[in-house]
Amino acid sequence: MARDLNKMTGARAEVTIQAMPFWKLGAGRFDLLDVTLFGVDFGGNRVKEVSLHWADGGVNVADLAVGVVHITRIGIMTVRAILTTRDLTAMIPGAYRPLKPNLAVTPEALTMSGTVTFDGLNLPVSLSGRLVPSDGGLAIVFRPNRFTVDGRLLPSPPESTVFTLSSLPLPRAVSLRLTAVHLEDGFVVLDLVSR
Repeated sequence: MARDLNKMTGARAEVTIQAMPFWKLGAGRFDLLDVTLFGVDFGGNRVKEVSLHWADGGVNVADLAVGVVHITRIGIMTVRAILTTRDLTAMIPGAYRPLKPNLAVTPEALTMSGTVTFDGLNLPVSLSGRLVPSDGGLAIVFRPNRFTVDGRLLPSPPESTVFTLSSLPLPRAVSLRLTAVHLEDGFVVLDLVSR
């Protein structure tokens, strides 16, 4: 299964599966499936690591044998995705791209810094804020709380959507909701659950 996931996603995969009694696997049922993908590309967005913990699930074995995931029992899924600052740079909303920002992630904030040209002058710009789940958990939202131009504090721009979960290439039966966004030094960790 790990080899098939490597081919399907282009990422390195680690897979662990448990079923009691073990013959449930022949029918595509399992008690627990743990999958970790490293360096996966989701519709043009690179993600450093994605871990799936899937309990009480099932798939169509015949479809899986030909590389198609057809889910027959959704069970309970939890997903954790880890993004680096490089991964995040590619997801910056269009309004901020003219800044050609450098990104920094700390437990306190995600900070974009760059320059803007105004009347022939290059002015330093910095925008800090948090990444949060949208209402309903269907998107990642950047919520700015500090905006400076040339060292002067200005009103922060409105929040903006960084990424929507509907753009993920997931099997039709899988519907995920973002429950938490954690900022760490150099990384953003996303927690998702099936809904």
